[in-house]
Amino acid sequence: MKITMLEVMKDLENKPMAEQRLCSKCRQVLSPEPWTVRRIIVQALLMPEDIDGKEKMKRFILASRASTKDNLDLNHEDISCILNCASKALGTLAYGRLAELLEG
Repeated sequence: MKITMLEVMKDLENKPMAEQRLCSKCRQVLSPEPWTVRRIIVQALLMPEDIDGKEKMKRFILASRASTKDNLDLNHEDISCILNCASKALGTLAYGRLAELLEG
């Protein structure tokens, strides 16, 4: 399955999901940075977890592929790995949108 990594994830009102960030100096809200498929997948795969080195390397390689390609070809094993990580690392909305995309 080919996934567009630059697609912006949408909330339940179909508005772009974004993270509100504060300026470290003045504490003002900065422009929200939209959550792309790439950002969510990489964040999930690189989540700290007590796993063996082989699994860490598998996730690292998949995260590296996701972070460097605009379109990523994923097989069933890749999708399963991503969704397993995402179920632990992401909130319900982000996980649900990602699962819809990868399983749809």
